[in-house]
Order: sequence, then C-alpha cells, then structure tokens
Amino acid sequence: MKKCIQCNKEFEPKRSDAKFCCSTCKAKHWENNKLELPQAQNNKLSNNLRGVISSEPTNTEPTVNETKNVATQNPTKLIKVETKEYKDYKEETNMLHTSKKRLENEIYQLNSYLQKLENKNGVILTLLTTVSSAGVAYDKYNNGWAAILGGGLGYGAGEIINSVRKKGNEPYRQNEIIWSKQKLSELNVSLTSINKQITENSLKLFTLKFYEYISVQDIPTLIPCAEIESPNQVEIIPQLSVITNPTEVKIIKESIPVKKAEAIRSDKILCSLDLQKFKYDALNFQGKWLDFFGLPSTNFHLVLHGMSGEGKSTFAIQFAKYLAQNFGRVLYISGEEGFAKTFNDKLTNNDAACPDLFVADLHSFEEILKDVPADTFNFKFFDSVDDMSIDAKKLKELRKLYKDSALITISQSTKDGKMRGSNQIKHDSDMAVQVDNGIATTTKNRFKQKGMILKVF
Repeated sequence: MKKCIQCNKEFEPKRSDAKFCCSTCKAKHWENNKLELPQAQNNKLSNNLRGVISSEPTNTEPTVNETKNVATQNPTKLIKVETKEYKDYKEETNMLHTSKKRLENEIYQLNSYLQKLENKNGVILTLLTTVSSAGVAYDKYNNGWAAILGGGLGYGAGEIINSVRKKGNEPYRQNEIIWSKQKLSELNVSLTSINKQITENSLKLFTLKFYEYISVQDIPTLIPCAEIESPNQVEIIPQLSVITNPTEVKIIKESIPVKKAEAIRSDKILCSLDLQKFKYDALNFQGKWLDFFGLPSTNFHLVLHGMSGEGKSTFAIQFAKYLAQNFGRVLYISGEEGFAKTFNDKLTNNDAACPDLFVADLHSFEEILKDVPADTFNFKFFDSVDDMSIDAKKLKELRKLYKDSALITISQSTKDGKMRGSNQIKHDSDMAVQVDNGIATTTKNRFKQKGMILKVF
C-alpha cells in the first residue's frame, strides 16, 4: 500500500512508481504547483528590485461636461515641451543630413562624368578598326596573309581616325577633366565638413536638456471646449488642468457603456477598457541612462553588438554597475573571458565592483540552465551569445525561463558592422544598441525614440 501525495489516502498502486490514488488527485497536484511556482518566483524577485515606478491605471473616462470644466479651471500644473536649444540643434542636424544627401548625389554624378572623360576611346576605336579590316580581308580572299595585310591597313586607318578625333576634342576634354577633379575635391571637402558637424551636433544633442516644464500662463491661448467644432482639434487630458498642442490631440468623448461579448471565454482576449486598468512597472532611470533608454519595463530585453575592441563589453559593465547600484541583483555571465585578469581589469577600470553585481564563468546554454536559478537575479548579462552558441531559439527558451528578469545579450559584429548571426534576435528584442569606436547608439527602442548617443570612452 502507498499514500497519495495529494490527499494522503492509502491506495494499492498498479505500478511501482505510482504517487497518486487517482487521476483527479494527480491533476490537482500539478495544477497547484503550476499556479504557485511562478507567483513565488515573482515575489522573490520583486523583493530584490528597487527603483520601480508604476503607471496609474485608467479606471474611468471623463464625460464631456467634466472636460469642459477642466479647460476653465485655474491652471495649477505644468506641461512638458522641448527646450528651444534642443529643438534648434535637432532642426539644424536634419538640415545637415539633407545637405549631405545632396552632396553625395553630386559627387556620384561627377565621378560618372569623369570616368567617361578619362575612358580610352581612342584605343578601343583603333582595335575595332583593326579587327574588322582583318575579318573582311579573310572573308574575301580566304587567306591568312590577306587577313594580316587587311589588319595592318585597318590599324593604320584607326590611328588616322583617332588622331583626327583627338585634334578637335582633346583640349576641351583635358579642360573638362581638370575642372571635374577640382570640383570633386571641393565637394569632398564640403562632405567631410558636414559629416564632422553632424557628429558634433549629435554629441551636443545628447548633452542638452531635452525637455522643460512651463506653466500654463506661458501658453498664448486656451480654447474652451464649447467652441470646439471638430473632434480632432483639441484634447483635454484627464486629471490635468492644461491643454497641450491643439493640433496634435483630440477631445475625449463621453464614455458609452460597453457590454462585453459573452461568447469570448479565453483569458488571452481582453476588452481595451479592461486593459487600461492594468498597472505596469518600469525602471525609474535617471540622468544619462534616462536620456539614452527612457523608462524600460522591469523585464526588458536589450541586444548589444559591436566589433572587437570597440567598447561593447565596457558599455555592458558600466550599465551592469548602474543597475546593481540602483535597482537589483545583476548576474554578468562572462562566456568569453570567465574570471580572467582581463575581465577583472575591466571591472576595476570602471569601478564596477559592488555587492549586488555577480560574475559567472559559464560557457554554454546547458551550463546556464544548470547553474543560474530563475528567481535570484533581476538582470542577466550574456557576454557573448556567439561564444556560448545561443541562437534565437535558445534565447526564446531563456526568456521564458527568466520571464521576470531583464536580459542583456551581447553579440559580435561582422566587418561591415552588422550583428553576427540571425537577425531574429534583434527583431524579438525591446532595445538594440550598436557600439562603434567608443560611441553607443540605439538602433531600436520600444521605450524611447532610437538614434540616441552615449559616449562609452
């Protein structure tokens, strides 16, 4: 006799390895474990996590009458706008990019014209005349000596035609070549200057203050809701007493009760009004990391790539240090260097060693599954997925296993700057950063606009 591990009743097993008295107890046991395990992991990780902000759920929508009152209230809050300096630099940078495209097009056309001018048409003309004369003589007399004689006469004729052509066109052609080369040199100098200015502007944009908050008194006019004719003119934001840009937003209409479809039984389908009641957590980044990344979710996936020696590992260690000092436990899996002196030097040079930053000497997907628990570290770095032979499929498995953690995967780049391996990894990620010559640039970001720049060293 055995005892059922679910209901503790004694039963006579049909098999020696039986643990349950019936299929009902077996189903209840696995259902309970299935529900309890993720909750326990989530609570444990949440206890370690710091610096988290939550979005406030939208439970109700204001009526039209309520929004009318908002527009006539005394202004008590501020609105966020781009700073003038940042906006000016951004517009100037866009104009520089337009000028750069125009210059590149001119250089391409001038290069094509110069190649035509320098083409050896005279030699080609002489050879064609020689070959055709030899062929005609051979066909007429069916004799090798005739072909040779005809070729010689043809060569002479080709040279005469070429010399006549040169006498009339050569001075003009030479002048055109000299002018084209001078113009090409001037255009290349201008292009170099524009590229330099674009780089300087991009770095300047990163150091500038993006936004500022101004009071409602600084806004020229307020549009009362009663005067609004089109729903696309203005938006009254719930719980705010200011109107932002009237051309960009719309009025909130009176909410209409929506009856949920009784036929929908799946918990994977929600009404959009129910989705608005959800509460989402985000990491409250500050300073340069806020400007670079925005406010990512607590379980974001970042792809970091670059060529050897360009600074991707240094960037990763600096980021790991920031996360460990301000948010939670970080595990840096050093698949390339392990516990070697070179990796220790990077930690020392960046002053990154701290109590919540851990380092693992693991070199394969199997070792990670064996030694890295799912409920201990809030952030996990994989340096690099290429050395550990982690492809897109294995990475999906890791994201499912570590669903409550943020993953930062580091990849190598090919000679042309593209990420090595499958692009599926980048497509599945939330953010992507390319590091080139000590400059990190966001090439994808679901939490902020891409194209932000950060100096690594």
